[in-house]
Amino acid sequence: MRPMVNVLARVIATLTTLMVLTTFHGQTIRWLIPSGAISSEGSAVANDGTSVVIAQFQTYLNSYYTSAGGEGPLQWFGGPADIRLLSISEATDAQGRKYVCGWFPGGDLYGIYKNPLSSLQTSIQGYYFMSISPDAQISVGYGRNGGSVYWDGQLHSVTVQFARAVDRHPSGTFVIAGRGIQPSWHGGPIATDREFHCVRMTGDQSFVAGGQGFISYGTGANDFVQLPQFGIYTNPVAYSIAVVDNKVIAVGSAGRRAVRWIYDNQKNLVSFEDLTAVYANILPTGTVLETAKCISPNGRWIIGTGINGSTGRREAFLLDTIGCQLPSDINGDGVVDDADLLQVLFDFGRSCP
Repeated sequence: MRPMVNVLARVIATLTTLMVLTTFHGQTIRWLIPSGAISSEGSAVANDGTSVVIAQFQTYLNSYYTSAGGEGPLQWFGGPADIRLLSISEATDAQGRKYVCGWFPGGDLYGIYKNPLSSLQTSIQGYYFMSISPDAQISVGYGRNGGSVYWDGQLHSVTVQFARAVDRHPSGTFVIAGRGIQPSWHGGPIATDREFHCVRMTGDQSFVAGGQGFISYGTGANDFVQLPQFGIYTNPVAYSIAVVDNKVIAVGSAGRRAVRWIYDNQKNLVSFEDLTAVYANILPTGTVLETAKCISPNGRWIIGTGINGSTGRREAFLLDTIGCQLPSDINGDGVVDDADLLQVLFDFGRSCP
């Protein structure tokens, strides 16, 4: 009996030491709104959690960004009033700064291509720039007077009606998606009445796209999967998509709820999740997550907009769906505590059959 007591004592001592010396983090939500703003909305997030937020003040908008993980104070991008930054890259410049794209009205309409904390790099009159590829090589948008373009150091016309999304494979192949046309390689048109919001290339240079009511695994008639509608979850829209471990993870909204759909590579729906319900244990009472606007390419981070139950305001949220994963966190709640110890004690001496 004494050896078992000694083992248990060591387990208790070890877990106690861990709890004293380490702060453990599970799934978290951060609310992102700058001082003085009356509301904010999340627009983009990168694999490391660097986030982009558009804030509404009394008479104008401005864009802000966070450091990795959404940590630290929101930092103003600078530039003119009403600047709207909508997309962020994974690639960085020589100073480690990510690229972003968006637009601002400023007396006329200008598309922008810019680094955080630096001066305006490129200003192209007359275009809304909507998306930048993760490698920062291509950004896409559409004109005030019609017609779409992509920018790779030069401006090129494409036949997509409203270019909204782009992704680029390491080989150089890229796919553009938008409204009035299916996603296409280098802008080659395939006419459709569907409305695309996002696209992600896969390792074999094919793609998965999402939009108003559907997920698409290609351009064929049988490649489209309708997003489910039931109860309060009506008019589903997939705004962003990630491909992780052969699963397609799309986020968006359905019936004014932020939702996540997970499909396998055979187009089967694995999971449909109302994010307000799934993450209720980390949300303030009265919170409703209304729209999930972007999921990081690695599937970890989700940024969007919801009603913060603590303030009653509509604010940008950044959701860390994984958190710090610890082998000793037996019950997966993000904390190593006595509940994990009890689970060890209950199972002590047991073995697999």
